[in-house]
Amino acid sequence: MKIKLSMIVIVLMLSGCFIFSGCGGSHYINASAGQKLYTAFNMWYVMDKEDDMFTINYKTGVMIPAGTEVSSIKVDEEKIQFSTVDDRKKYVVNFKAKFHPGKTTQDYAKVMFSENDFDQLTKGMSETEINGINEGIIMVGMSKKAVIVAYGYPPEHKTPSLNDNIWTYWLNKMKSTVIYFNDDGKTMKPK
Repeated sequence: MKIKLSMIVIVLMLSGCFIFSGCGGSHYINASAGQKLYTAFNMWYVMDKEDDMFTINYKTGVMIPAGTEVSSIKVDEEKIQFSTVDDRKKYVVNFKAKFHPGKTTQDYAKVMFSENDFDQLTKGMSETEINGINEGIIMVGMSKKAVIVAYGYPPEHKTPSLNDNIWTYWLNKMKSTVIYFNDDGKTMKPK
């Protein structure tokens, strides 16, 4: 039993998985020993409302760039809280289960943060993809991976599978946009 448990711990550390710790309904996320954590994709918030973000990730307001170093990540049943290291701002991201069927805040936090910095997140991507990510826009010819770094994961209630070639995102509370991919998994001009 001791050997199996030790092997599980080693596998988790080697794979770069997050370790959850804490008590009660809140958990803190820490990187593997000696690792830093970064935003895994661009995130947006309305100016002066850092405490009113949503996991649906509306594409309006101020962008926190992918690859921004973060700390003090706290997750409970309805919120994900974190701070950016450079400017020490604190953010609160609200989780609405109806937009993410079958997911929990812990599931979402695992995809929001990464041990990869911007260069690692965009490794192997084209200049067009990197420019789109930096600008927070989707450009024709971007891979699904690049779209995720630029826009985050599409809310599961409208895009249940990343294997689909049509992804729906919300620009704001009233307006959505659809991203179309060709059979090679690259973005196309809207239909």
